[in-house]
Amino acid sequence: MKFRKRYLYVSAFVLAGLLAVAPFAMTSCGKTGGISLDYNKSPVNVIIQVKTFGGMPAPWDDTVPSFTLHGDGTVVKLADNESRNMLVSGKMTDSQVNDLLARILDAGFFDLETWYQGEAYDYTFTSIEVNLQQESHKVTDYFVKLDAFNSALQAVMEAPAQDLKDAAGGRGYLIAQKHQASDKDTVVDSSSDIYTLLPDASVLQWAAKANQPVGIAGKDLIRIKRYAADHNTTGLVLKSDAGDLILYPVYEPR
Repeated sequence: MKFRKRYLYVSAFVLAGLLAVAPFAMTSCGKTGGISLDYNKSPVNVIIQVKTFGGMPAPWDDTVPSFTLHGDGTVVKLADNESRNMLVSGKMTDSQVNDLLARILDAGFFDLETWYQGEAYDYTFTSIEVNLQQESHKVTDYFVKLDAFNSALQAVMEAPAQDLKDAAGGRGYLIAQKHQASDKDTVVDSSSDIYTLLPDASVLQWAAKANQPVGIAGKDLIRIKRYAADHNTTGLVLKSDAGDLILYPVYEPR
């Protein structure tokens, strides 16, 4: 009888201990509860980067990241209106960066696996990479549409940035293809300022034949892309005696 009472007392004690620990265990499951949001504030450090790639190829495809946040708060992203895939750069405050990281953390991003693939084919991949001082995580989603991934992506896309302006890199590219000009095309003629930024016609003709991109200065790319965006087109037509060409300005060719 004494043994039974002692057994019941010990069982009750153990059960009470488990009940006391249970709330802590539930709130601390996964990585979300134990990740520090501290990050390297160097301007060369990339805290967050989003890329979209894959799908059916097109000559105007651009593999440049759609969003990049550096440690000093500098943001380079696609314009909100997607202005014909124009990149803009701006600035986020420390508070805004911390709020963004908190939203990504709360979404459950760090609890996701690194790769998810659905049954769709010829669709685009989207990857999100987050680099903190004590934790780095990259997740690629191929048309699975996970709630945690989508919430993290939405937080990034809604991130505020001030003083946005066209972003200029060190280099850009022109994709040249043979083309039959029509009245619907935006033709760049020799009187245009944009014409003076283009490589020699013979180089562009060679590029179209060899299916090779032509490198140009980043500052020239921005002016060419802005001209195309302002004319609501992805490609600019160049007429020449050797045959018409259509030129697609891109930051990073596919």
